[in-house]
Amino acid sequence: MKHLKLKVYEIIEYTGKPFSWNWIYDVLLIVMVLLNAAAIMIESLDSVYEIYHKKLIWFETFSVCFFASDYFLRVWSITENSRFQHPVRGRLKYMLTPMAMIDLFAFFPYFLAMYIQDFEYVKLFAILRFFRFLKVVRYIKAVKIFGNVLKNKQHELSFSFVFILFVLLLVSTLMYYVEHEAQPEDFKSIPHTMWWAVATLTTVGYGDVVPVTTTGKILGGIIAILGIGLVAIPSGIMAAGFTEEIRKERELTNHKHFCPYCGNRLD
Repeated sequence: MKHLKLKVYEIIEYTGKPFSWNWIYDVLLIVMVLLNAAAIMIESLDSVYEIYHKKLIWFETFSVCFFASDYFLRVWSITENSRFQHPVRGRLKYMLTPMAMIDLFAFFPYFLAMYIQDFEYVKLFAILRFFRFLKVVRYIKAVKIFGNVLKNKQHELSFSFVFILFVLLLVSTLMYYVEHEAQPEDFKSIPHTMWWAVATLTTVGYGDVVPVTTTGKILGGIIAILGIGLVAIPSGIMAAGFTEEIRKERELTNHKHFCPYCGNRLD
């Protein structure tokens, strides 16, 4: 049993050479995710869904069984990982990790929908099926780099978002007092004005609500120009973080290809 658990762990957690069991399992999982994406899109086409709805229901049931089996195999074999060695605490710790939560939500909403008939909740469970797409995250190196960037730049990003929130509240308050009397329906309160401020600061535009007073137009123009710089703050932080991570990856790759003692390239 110990040998079997180790073998299962290696197959589902590691990516091996092409056509190895590890590689075949990874490809199978990715294909299942892509097929589920196609199935969800097909379900939104009423004319197609009417013809193939029985087959889609069968495929959904099969997918739930497949993703549930994948989840329970991972939980069962995870004790082979030194970080989760304890049979109880280790598994519970693993089940609370982001990737394990994604694996759980890939199939769990299906069982909840069987017992809840409220249409709004059923729609929510249908949306939660998109967690299946996130299962491919573990195979995408760029996502890992993105996670490292968020972790390394969390303080700078937090400060920038707090600053943006402060500016948002400030411009919403100013615009409310400037435009409220002229447009009481569109700028009826500061929270209502905040939506206009968000649309203006991000330069998305909000054509049916615009300042009409002279002061409001001047303030709106300043806010629109200010928004260009505000949006660029977190973008610049993320860009710098990606540059640093990519440089680290290249240095690590180059280090693996050269002898640490003589400096000659390793073939």
